Amino acid sequence: MHLLLTYLNLKISYLYIEHMLMFCFSILICLSFVSSNLAAMSGRRTAVVLLSEGAEELETVAVVDILRRAEIEVTLASTTGNVEPIKCSRGVVIKPDDIFDAIKVNLFDVVVLPGGLKGAEFLANSTEVGKFLKLHEENGKLIAAICAAPIALKSHRIAEKHQITSHPVVANEFLASAMYTYSEKMVVHDRNLVTSRGPGTAIAFALRLVSILISESTAETIARGMCFDMHPAE
Repeated sequence: MHLLLTYLNLKISYLYIEHMLMFCFSILICLSFVSSNLAAMSGRRTAVVLLSEGAEELETVAVVDILRRAEIEVTLASTTGNVEPIKCSRGVVIKPDDIFDAIKVNLFDVVVLPGGLKGAEFLANSTEVGKFLKLHEENGKLIAAICAAPIALKSHRIAEKHQITSHPVVANEFLASAMYTYSEKMVVHDRNLVTSRGPGTAIAFALRLVSILISESTAETIARGMCFDMHPAE
């Protein structure tokens, strides 16, 4: 009888803990939804940057930094299922703001996919990321990808028949396909799609997003403050 009571107490404790964890997760999702909608109601532009293991850190940080300088509400969302710090392609560790599962029902003004081959391959293979991108495409939102990340666009058939660029390492993915028109420009903007080539073009890429979402003058002001020339001599 004593063993039975002990077992029942343990079972009840386990069920209680499981219930509380599910409750906390539900609260987290609700808070993320409310936060996103409050930003939209305030008139502020919103952005989400999807962060995966092996993402290119320079591209990730440049985009988050510059969009926040433009007072865009940026969420750095982890695709790992938790908010533990994520190790990027060169060993830099970045702590996300939220988890992808908590924000995937929300609409943002722009979805940004950083490069880094390992991170890009994860994004390309994720069914949930594909659904998220398709949701934004269908609602006319801006989608942006840099370096190797455009392979995720191809994998999920996003923005077909658009002009696109990427890191040279994955260029053949597009040159051998009729889905896109390939370009070697630093930054390519075609309708609701913005793509760029790699770490060296990350600042120009982020500033282009600012010019689209806010204004060209805001992008130029930020560029001057960073000692970055948006219009270098040819």
